Amino acid sequence: MRVLVLNNHWRASGGAETVAMQTRRLLERAGHDVVTFAVGQADDGPRPHPGGTTGARAGGPLKGIWSLDAFRRLLRLLDARPIDVAHAHNVYEGLTLSVLDALERRRVPTVLTVHDYRPVCPNGVLRRPDGERCVRCAAAGPPLWPAVRHRCVRGSVRLSAAAAAEASLNRVRRRYERLAALLAPSRFLRNVLVTAGLPAERITVVPNAVPPAPPAGAPPPAARFVFSGRLTEDKGLDVLLDAAARLRGVARIAVLGTGRREQAVRARVAAERLPVDVLGHVSPARVGHELSRSTAAVLPSLWYENCPLAILEAAARGIPVVASDLGGMRELVEHRRTGLLVAAGDADALAGALLGLADDGAWSRALGARARARVVAQHGEDAYLAAITAAYRQAARA
Repeated sequence: MRVLVLNNHWRASGGAETVAMQTRRLLERAGHDVVTFAVGQADDGPRPHPGGTTGARAGGPLKGIWSLDAFRRLLRLLDARPIDVAHAHNVYEGLTLSVLDALERRRVPTVLTVHDYRPVCPNGVLRRPDGERCVRCAAAGPPLWPAVRHRCVRGSVRLSAAAAAEASLNRVRRRYERLAALLAPSRFLRNVLVTAGLPAERITVVPNAVPPAPPAGAPPPAARFVFSGRLTEDKGLDVLLDAAARLRGVARIAVLGTGRREQAVRARVAAERLPVDVLGHVSPARVGHELSRSTAAVLPSLWYENCPLAILEAAARGIPVVASDLGGMRELVEHRRTGLLVAAGDADALAGALLGLADDGAWSRALGARARARVVAQHGEDAYLAAITAAYRQAARA
């Protein structure tokens, strides 16, 4: 089978990118012919990139909403290399949903993995800049003015208006309803999409997968926790630092990753002398190393995460996770069995959970062992490959 995999970028800069790259790797390992399509650099022409990736530049007056360049380049690619099925991941703002129009024009069966809430929420996270979790746009019809009124995209009226215009246009055009299939990484996300009116019969839950990892060795001599992810407002970093202040003399927290909040996090850690080590961007191998020598991972997100790889990667090594009791996180963490769930935004509850694990290493290891058994049983790469190829066959029949 020749499969076209589409994603804005072809590097492990986030969860969607990691899953897209994993999809390609697993398909190739199974003997499928994989072609990839992504946003190119400013000087890229229409030639294939190394590894079979064709570049496209998003630009013009509809930049971020609909890319004529991506549309034309993809049509040329489809004319040159017939495709059996296409699998799109994160194509918003860069390639844009113009690629779905090109695929439809050439009658290519298309599957879209919905990594966040963009089909029903202009900023994709169901959360306003003031911190309130919000489903108004998911329940409303276009135009989606609430997103503009609340400046839901980075606090900017301009960016929020562009995102609201894109979401409204796609609602009016019934862009998602015309796809052969939608894949949701969590039951929670699927329920949100169905409640917003997308066809339930076309949405299949396919959880993210994680490659096998060696179990962690001996527990660290002193309690140590790891946060790994984007340093952005919706990840609950201020809550994490509030909790860290209660860990002085007991445990340290390693913060892995980069993002808009990195400098603010570093400044606060230094000013308050918090027991936190901000390590910045590190390689996947370093992430695994840091997890393997930790008491637990921590994910205090303030938004409805779907199937975060941070939880799966820790569990694959037998490391329990302390996570917010929101969205798909509660589908991955069984409270007091494979990890701990705490109320989102509650620094006292988060600190209490971390102190409890720091105080009882045997309990932490028992939680981690059960977490590893769960992730091996439910999030293996073979199961993921079987699920997406079944979706491809269904899409081709449709």
